[in-house]
Amino acid sequence: MNDLISQSKINLYLSCSKKYFYKYIERREPSNATNIKNLFLGLFVHKAIEQFIRNKKIIFVDILYATLKEKDLFLTEIEDLREYPAKFFEFIKKNMKNEYYTQIFEQKIEELKTKTNIYPSTFDIAKTISEEVIKYCQNLFKNFVKIETEKRLEFGNILGYLDILAITDDFQQIILDFKTTKKEPTIQKKIQDILYSWLVYKLTNEIPKFKYIYIKYTEKEPITCEIKEFDLEYKEKDFEIIEDLLENFKKGVENNVFLRNEGSFLCNSEYCEFYNYCLSYKLEKN
Repeated sequence: MNDLISQSKINLYLSCSKKYFYKYIERREPSNATNIKNLFLGLFVHKAIEQFIRNKKIIFVDILYATLKEKDLFLTEIEDLREYPAKFFEFIKKNMKNEYYTQIFEQKIEELKTKTNIYPSTFDIAKTISEEVIKYCQNLFKNFVKIETEKRLEFGNILGYLDILAITDDFQQIILDFKTTKKEPTIQKKIQDILYSWLVYKLTNEIPKFKYIYIKYTEKEPITCEIKEFDLEYKEKDFEIIEDLLENFKKGVENNVFLRNEGSFLCNSEYCEFYNYCLSYKLEKN
């Protein structure tokens, strides 16, 4: 196995190794569209934080454009745009200079004008969340002497992209990871936090602190946003877990162990872009 291994690959293999097979071994094109709303909100908030770190200000038109441009978001799943209210598209038409995007959005505006807007637009939610997160960051970052965003770490063939790697005023390394959620957040150790902590340790010989920052939001008016922190810190012995996990992951891939996880809540067309391949298999089997 010569390819770089990321936490997203490991998580995917553990959640559904068959999906991993479709995506990384056979490199198939997606068989169906998925719900991209949560992906948009998460990306938007991350882009806002990046822009604030660089410029100490946020310009929402630029953030919107950068979010939509990320991996051609929306363009590959254009039908999902129908759920977004008309005023969102009017904003894009008025403010965005990229002709390619505006032509596509214009095709949907007339259709959307005929629908009732029960919820505020996704852009309004993303903007409200981002404003609250930036206020939070302004206070948090006062304690940092160095901040790096989208920090790329590589050790051997293990790769990680950290939302933020910072150094506090007492020279402690800290990893920050932002999550958006509509549910009440609870602290749970994940592959991501131990893998990223392990990577920093391997590269610097120092175990960092890890802070999850959960942004709980509501979709209905009035839009509200609540931010909660969860701190984690590992010891050197804890890293045996990730080293065993990496070894098992490599063995599974090398021995072609790829099984469907049909019992997972993610096993449906809303969350899995390869679901129709498995659906075809079930129909053929029956």
